[in-house]
Amino acid sequence: MSRASAWGVLAAAVGVFTIATWVSPPAGGTGAHEQLGFAPCSLLMLTGVPCPTCGMTTSFAHFVRGEFIASLLAQPAGFAFAMATVIAAMVAATAIATGRAIELGRVFGNPVRVCAVTGGAVALGWAYKVIVTLATRAAAGA
Repeated sequence: MSRASAWGVLAAAVGVFTIATWVSPPAGGTGAHEQLGFAPCSLLMLTGVPCPTCGMTTSFAHFVRGEFIASLLAQPAGFAFAMATVIAAMVAATAIATGRAIELGRVFGNPVRVCAVTGGAVALGWAYKVIVTLATRAAAGA
């Protein structure tokens, strides 16, 4: 990673976390993105089943407040992505401070593996959200 790209990575990480500070995490674990002007989750509204990214914004909003357990419970993949964002920011800051190029492959590994891990994290986070949503709905109906 060159210094120029490191500045870009650092700016993106700071931007994501800055936006997350503007969002108040909702109690239900989903819907935080609506505070940014986005529409409610269509899949959740139509089927009652959350989409694969439901809870990500809420998770980041909890994370930036230091509410790590709440972040994890809102969306486990969101918590993992928030941690990855912190790591990316630290790697970028190191590259900026030292002026030494950092090979992202050495930090994050093989790109195919990164994509597989990311996809797996999203799938597991989605499965968790579906189970929690259905269990909550069943408990409320019982």
